[in-house]
Amino acid sequence: MKENRDSFLGYVDIFSSHHDRVKSPFSYDDLSYIHGAIISCPPIDTYFIKSKRLCDVSVDGGITLTVEGSFFNQQNQIFDGCVHTSIKNAIWNLLGQKVHADQLEKLGKFNKDNSTISVTFPEVREFLKQFNITLFAFDFEKKEGIDDATFQQLVYYAVESGFPVILGIRLLADAGHVVTVVGHTFNKDTWLPEAERDYFKIKSVKQIEYIPSVAWVNNFIVQDDNYGPYYCLPIKSLQNNISFVAALTDFHGNLYGNRAEYLAAAVLYNTLEKLTNNLRAQGQSTGGYWFDVLIRHWETKKLIFRTLYTKKQKIP
Repeated sequence: MKENRDSFLGYVDIFSSHHDRVKSPFSYDDLSYIHGAIISCPPIDTYFIKSKRLCDVSVDGGITLTVEGSFFNQQNQIFDGCVHTSIKNAIWNLLGQKVHADQLEKLGKFNKDNSTISVTFPEVREFLKQFNITLFAFDFEKKEGIDDATFQQLVYYAVESGFPVILGIRLLADAGHVVTVVGHTFNKDTWLPEAERDYFKIKSVKQIEYIPSVAWVNNFIVQDDNYGPYYCLPIKSLQNNISFVAALTDFHGNLYGNRAEYLAAAVLYNTLEKLTNNLRAQGQSTGGYWFDVLIRHWETKKLIFRTLYTKKQKIP
């Protein structure tokens, strides 16, 4: 019997490991950690969690309950670290596929004091090739990858389309941390999109201006194995602290969101200009209520673009 219950929050698998190298606050030689969990997405209006899946969970009595959420797991400090947990999160959210320890054990190496695992972004990129996915990425350390998109754009266009992002963060003393981005929040009351409207433009035959929806994003929602799932990570705190961005997609494309957005704006603006010129040439003052609304927003440069990735067969 399969049931859907709103009160079902999800499941958590907790493992205990015994190893001489790890210490736990619960005992001297055992470490308890979350091996895997799916917790229902928080029902908050400003939360937009797009990288998630439905998961059936069997409980006693032959009942199967369904939860929708993003995968979360913690490092065990024995053979994996934050990079490994983020890869597990991202691959499950994208493909519904578990990444096992024997696949991850060769990724990275322990540092000199044998307490943390060091993994470079090129190693991560090479490891992900086995999953036959497309990676939109930028290495901020080596300045390699997509170089005409901001950090916010690289993350936002992916998670808004339902794709997970593995995000590398610089910390103090040359240390680093990695989290999985699964969504974002919108601040509908921010003045920034209007105030910075002139910053989002491209120049072709004539100036094209619009407001991208990323301008309203104030936090990215992340799975952080040190703290837990669905934490809000303020974008402002990350501006100069990003080491790499890796957006995972399950289709093969060669046009990233910011470029598609620019091209769409250029095509739309050119089309609207031709339509309004035709109306005037025919002596018409209106093209209908909603067409006139569109024209007013176009003429005042207040059109908003919200870009999503999708496959052709999904377009109605």
